[in-house]
Order: sequence, then structure tokens, then C-alpha cells
Amino acid sequence: MLKSQSSLEKARLTSQPRLPEFTRPPLVEAVLTVQFEKIERLKSVHAGLFWSRLRDAFPRFEHVEEHPPIEQAIELPSPGGYRPPGIRVEVVDTPGLPRLFFLTHDKTELIQLQPDRLSHNWRKLGKQDQYPRYERIRPIFQQELQLFEGFLADEKLGALAPAQCEIVYINHIFSGEDRASPLRPGDILKPWPHDYRGLAGTEMEDLSLNVRHLIHGPDGKFLGRLFVSMKPALRKSDGTPLHVLELVARGKPLRPGLEGALEFIDKGRELLCLAFAEITTKEMHKVWGRQNGD
Repeated sequence: MLKSQSSLEKARLTSQPRLPEFTRPPLVEAVLTVQFEKIERLKSVHAGLFWSRLRDAFPRFEHVEEHPPIEQAIELPSPGGYRPPGIRVEVVDTPGLPRLFFLTHDKTELIQLQPDRLSHNWRKLGKQDQYPRYERIRPIFQQELQLFEGFLADEKLGALAPAQCEIVYINHIFSGEDRASPLRPGDILKPWPHDYRGLAGTEMEDLSLNVRHLIHGPDGKFLGRLFVSMKPALRKSDGTPLHVLELVARGKPLRPGLEGALEFIDKGRELLCLAFAEITTKEMHKVWGRQNGD
């Protein structure tokens, strides 16, 4: 089992530590999101006007897709106080604005927009795709938020009031062609051995893991939660077995406005990096090319 007194058990937002670095991380998707009070007056025509501004400011975004909207996910301080996202089902007289994807020409990056959230995604689509790192994505996301905030003000559609912030890292962990046997959960995560004493003749085949950690601010008050999950899966393209390790930090802005929202995302990113390094094994760190730390 996980250490009961892990430094992640009661995660505190402190001064930025030196974060673990990997030259070959198994990351396949990173998502930065700010949820805000619903912009009720935002309609399809406004989305088109914003798209025009977006293309002028970021000409690499060339494609548009429509998807069902996602319900807001809100972290509450009470035990189990979490309202998860899902597909929103509403009975309305007129259809609402869908969730719009504005994609780059190679589709590795995209902006998601709906009346109560804005996200920036990076995703690995081919073997040659390399994660551009948080230090590049974060300022771009800030510019996109500022562009949207200015657009709302110019069109008199309302103010952007951040309510929740989120950062997601999704990792796909494969056995690799150089391994004689498949990776087992104990090869990847520290807490689990391959075989438990007293269960002679058995072998752990797989593991599904879901862990939640409370995130507190420097004053000890509740801010949000850190989620860690791992489950077995198959790659869609060819059915190759893999483990999906997902880390999510979600909570309220550290102070009002976009700066407070981005500050939470910065701190959430620190927690995800530290959690990833803390729960995974040194053997896997060698595979992923860890550059610093233990």
C-alpha cells in the first residue's frame, strides 16, 4: 500500500522545488484548463468572431471541430466533495454552443472552448512527436486566456471569472521491445511487489489504482485535490498492452482573476511532477532518462 505519511498525503503549496526531469517521458497528453462562470451570452456567432481573432494571433490553428460540452468539475472541501465532469444533458428551447476544438495543422495541439471553460491540449500522435514542455505551453495558454478575456470585454459579453483550474498529465507506459517479459504493476509503481508473501503460487497480473490527495494552501485551507490513477489498457491502433498513468490537479484559483488561476496551475504542475517521480520506480526512471534527483 502507499505510505500513509507520504509527502503527497497532505500536499502543501510551497516555494517551487527543483522538479524531476526526464529526457524520454511516457507523456502522451497534457491539458491546461480554466473553468469559469458560464458566459450565458456567448453564442455560435461570437465563437466565429473569436476564431477570427485566434487565427490572427495564432496562425498555426487551422482546423475546427465540434464536440459535446463537458460539465463543470468542482472540488469541494467536504469528504467525497467532488462533482465529476461528464456529458451535459439539458432540455432547452435552442441548442447551446458545443465544445469547439481549434487545432493546429498537425493536430498535436488544440484549444477547447465552451461557454464555461477554455483548455489547451498537447497530445502525442506519432512516435516522432516530442512534448514541447510546460515552459512553452504555459505562456501560450496565458495569451489565449487573455485574448478570450479581451474578446468578451470588447463584445460586452461579460467578465471572465475563473472558478476552477486544472492540469492533466496522461502517460502511456509500454513494456518496450527490449524487455523479455511484459511490465507488471510492481515494475512501474513502488508500493506493489510482484508477489505477496503468503500467496505462494500466485502472481499479480494487473492493477487498477485510484488515489485522491487533498491540496492545501500555505494557510492550511482547502484548495483542491490531486488525483493519481493507473489502469491496464490496449493501444487502439494495434492492440498493444500498456498501462495508463493519469495525474490530475484541480482546484480553485489562488486569488481572483487569471493570474490566480494560472498560479494554481503552476503549483498543480509541480505536484504532478513530484507525484510521478515519487510513485514510480528507479528502474523506470532509467528507461525514461531521469536527469536529476534520486
